Amino acid sequence: DALRMSRESLRKMLKSYFDEKFPNIPDEKRQEMANNMDMKAVSEEYARLVDYAVANTIRGDIPRLALIRMQFVEKEMLGLMDAVELLLDKNEVNMQFTATVPAVVLIYFCYTLIRMLLSRVTGSRKKEKAIFYMRKEMLRLDRLLTLKDANQNDVVRLSPLDMGKAMVIVHRLRTQLSLRGSEIDTHEAEAMLTDLKEILGAYGPVTVRQQLAIIRRMRLSYRT
Repeated sequence: DALRMSRESLRKMLKSYFDEKFPNIPDEKRQEMANNMDMKAVSEEYARLVDYAVANTIRGDIPRLALIRMQFVEKEMLGLMDAVELLLDKNEVNMQFTATVPAVVLIYFCYTLIRMLLSRVTGSRKKEKAIFYMRKEMLRLDRLLTLKDANQNDVVRLSPLDMGKAMVIVHRLRTQLSLRGSEIDTHEAEAMLTDLKEILGAYGPVTVRQQLAIIRRMRLSYRT
């Protein structure tokens, strides 16, 4: 029952997604793709959207595809568990020692596969969590600068206290960049570090208005 319900949920999620993303495809074809649980289109779209993760996460495209992929993993895991249980049930009465070896190998293979699938899902969640954390820090810095820009004066600069707050936020962003080093393009990471230094005035004095412009450019340009 759990496997049947998991498959049905996946079919409904895929049908809804195909109806929205591929309206030009005949309804019968979309229904057939959903019934066959065809994940090719979902995987290709997910790989394309990851190139602009922040914007696509905000729009909800990446979270939706991630949920579909997680449902697919759940369905595969339940299918493997059913296969193992069926094998064990068939061999429960007449199983001999020599006959247990293939079952043990199969169980070990299933266990390894399940661990690999869970590792991928967990890794994706960790990455999304890191992206969310960095986006929150960027928003926090944006809010700090926006409050100081209330008088619309281009020559306003942060006070020592506010600059200290900004430095703490920039330090947390740098820490996240170092933790996500394997997930970010090297040139993109260097450009982000340069922008963060520029915000703190490492290349010369900057006004609050200029700092805001840098922050908003970063939020539009980088996959953070």
